[in-house]
Amino acid sequence: MTLETEAKFLFIKDVFEIDTNSERAWLNSITDTPLIFKWTNDQIIANSFYGASNPDNRDGLNELCIEMSRADNFKLNDSNCGKLNDLFCEYHD
Repeated sequence: MTLETEAKFLFIKDVFEIDTNSERAWLNSITDTPLIFKWTNDQIIANSFYGASNPDNRDGLNELCIEMSRADNFKLNDSNCGKLNDLFCEYHD
């Protein structure tokens, strides 16, 4: 999944907000290093999509995955990949 535009980000936010009861959902991203995240098309994730102070690799917890958080107005957060969150993915024909 890639959210390379504000319009696409807002679409996923709306789907998350209206169609799920979850607090958090994973978005498909890649990283080799904490704090530097890319979409699966190798484009770096724009800082405008992150919540305040994120990504932060909080307490050095090896936060290598990206989640969207309802509690943070649907902004992105780096998190430990072991959490059980819902998942947004993108399908291509």
